[in-house]
Amino acid sequence: MRDVAKALYDFWSSFNIPAYPENNVPYTEDGVTPVDPPYITYRIVRPDWRNQVSTYARVWYKDTSFIDISNKVDEIESRIGEGVMLPTDNGFLLLFKDLNFCQYEPTEDTRMKVAYLSLIEEANT
Repeated sequence: MRDVAKALYDFWSSFNIPAYPENNVPYTEDGVTPVDPPYITYRIVRPDWRNQVSTYARVWYKDTSFIDISNKVDEIESRIGEGVMLPTDNGFLLLFKDLNFCQYEPTEDTRMKVAYLSLIEEANT
């Protein structure tokens, strides 16, 4: 599982904003408040060999408009393309866009913008 976690971290960290496993966003010095966006959170999952699983990532921005977050989603979508291969110690993961790739999630804070990215992951490890 360590190699899968590393492959996913390497991929999600390659977009010039911090990336964290889901529910693992660090806190500010007060220990109560999460760090400010932008950042990406992603789910760590390893499917059985040659099987596919649904997975997701979220892109977080604190902004008054959707321009920056939409540009980042476009960058991610372009990189995934028809599928992207992520090398692992024992093979690779394939990451594909799901049919409903991106949707924006509502938030209580109108400045917080969250894009939910629906993905398919396949393991060849």
